[in-house]
Amino acid sequence: MDTDTLYEENMSSLMMKAVIALMGAIAIVFLVFYIIQATGGRIDDSPSWYWLMMFLVFAVVTAFVVNFRKLTIIIMSSTITVRYGMLKSVIKWENVEKCTYDKDSSLGYGGFGLRIARGHGTWLRAYNLMSRPRVALDLKTGKSRRIVFSTDNPDQIMEIAKQQGISTY
Repeated sequence: MDTDTLYEENMSSLMMKAVIALMGAIAIVFLVFYIIQATGGRIDDSPSWYWLMMFLVFAVVTAFVVNFRKLTIIIMSSTITVRYGMLKSVIKWENVEKCTYDKDSSLGYGGFGLRIARGHGTWLRAYNLMSRPRVALDLKTGKSRRIVFSTDNPDQIMEIAKQQGISTY
């Protein structure tokens, strides 16, 4: 942890790992079917390019889903970073108006992963893991005026927000 880092957390979901394994396995099956068809064997009457295209589609989807295997939260003295792989939000403490426990249902955000939705009268981004507590940051400016993220330690994040002079009512 960097000396300026106040808090760091990495979380993963067993369900996400299962989805990645399933998608990867399906991609490998299509690759095997392509190799069989391309080398003169027969799976069915489909041309070999069909199996190659199916492999490529599932390989790309698997690579995309791998991006969501880990949710990372890094709180520094000046910023909060919430990240799913390459997709992240960096929020300056000076832009945070309020920090509260999020009591909404995970399903209200459309499930797990990075969700962009309309709620609480504004656009919001939710970095959501199912069945985990969440913290909501109401922002003063920005396209998304609310950032919601799952955490295993909401009390600790709320305490850090208080130390930063952020309202937690």
